[in-house]
Amino acid sequence: MHWADVIGPEVADTCDHPLIATGISPTGIIHVGSLREAITGESIRSAVASKGKNVRLIYLIDSFDPLRKRYEFLPEEYEKYVGMPICMIPCPCGKHNNYAHHFIQPFLDAVDSLEVHCEIVWTHELYAKGEFAKWIDMTINKRQEVIQILHEVTGKDAETNFSPYDPLCPDCGRFCKANFDTYEFPYLEYSCKCGSSGKVDVRKMEGKLKWRLEWPAKWMIFGTSAEPFGKDHAAAGGSYARYQISNLGNVRTLSWKRTGQKRIMSPDETNNGYKMMVFRLGGAGSKQKHPLVHRLVAETFVPNPENKPYVNHIDGNRKNNRADNLEWVTRSENEQHKIYKLKHPSGSMIPAKPIICVETGEKFVSISSAARACGINQSSISYVLSKNYKNKTAGGYHWKLL
Repeated sequence: MHWADVIGPEVADTCDHPLIATGISPTGIIHVGSLREAITGESIRSAVASKGKNVRLIYLIDSFDPLRKRYEFLPEEYEKYVGMPICMIPCPCGKHNNYAHHFIQPFLDAVDSLEVHCEIVWTHELYAKGEFAKWIDMTINKRQEVIQILHEVTGKDAETNFSPYDPLCPDCGRFCKANFDTYEFPYLEYSCKCGSSGKVDVRKMEGKLKWRLEWPAKWMIFGTSAEPFGKDHAAAGGSYARYQISNLGNVRTLSWKRTGQKRIMSPDETNNGYKMMVFRLGGAGSKQKHPLVHRLVAETFVPNPENKPYVNHIDGNRKNNRADNLEWVTRSENEQHKIYKLKHPSGSMIPAKPIICVETGEKFVSISSAARACGINQSSISYVLSKNYKNKTAGGYHWKLL
């Protein structure tokens, strides 16, 4: 039996008007792995429809999210747009409505080609129509409760100045600071670093909820029945956590031995020196997960807008899992970090011969790491690196020692 055929009947039996929701924030080039949520949503929609239910699948495009930084693939002139909503930033190629439309369209074309039957919903249009107004008003009025809940769920220190809603400055076009003490629906005072101050109307596209609050607000707006989500939301400190993790690399359970007590957990250690947790997905004897602590910390605290797959320990110490010691990197960046930055306790460079792929320019810390990364026999690379065979190829590439 397919897993969707288990979830489908449950949704069909418990929801009069079933609605499946998923979405994405198109702040840059979208990774192919992001298709998983759309395909998962379509699988559930199809399973519910097979039960004779009139079911909808909506795909929410978070077009009101701000541009966090100017990515390497953007022209230098886009530096001036950092902090602005991506629906209000010009299209890089000039052929789309805006920045968000530019980066989401290839993804939507892929979704359509896979016959995912979904309705496209732009989040900035929901704000413009006032769909969020009721929930913005609720979060502002219950701000202290929100602060306490976030503290309990994430394990982070309570932020007394936490802002559940960020006004949009009409002068510079960036999100700015709110004054909640004078709030009276629907007007909220703001002050911006650009020097502007005034009032915004929460019924209009003049501000935005923080993502942890915008997400449940969407549930209420649409009456969401089921929603796929990424593993980052199931990580410690995430949206569905049974565990909490701190930016210092400590992990604790929310209910030690089901007593309701919170307790710091002791990690195991892998053969190559990484700290590893043992998480149970149910009760005693249930299936276990063994996530690496540095990845839990990175997924919770270190932004990864470019979807880089590897996590580096900046100082080379695999036991130092503080968030400020971690960074997301590509495979190439990971290899270069090993070659040029990491040293043994003796102070000598890593005792392996770093090599480079001539055609791609990609550097590797050793012949073995190049072989693993590229799926090439190690002896083949060693063979072509010998003096007598330096013009030969291995795996279709030329190789050189650094």
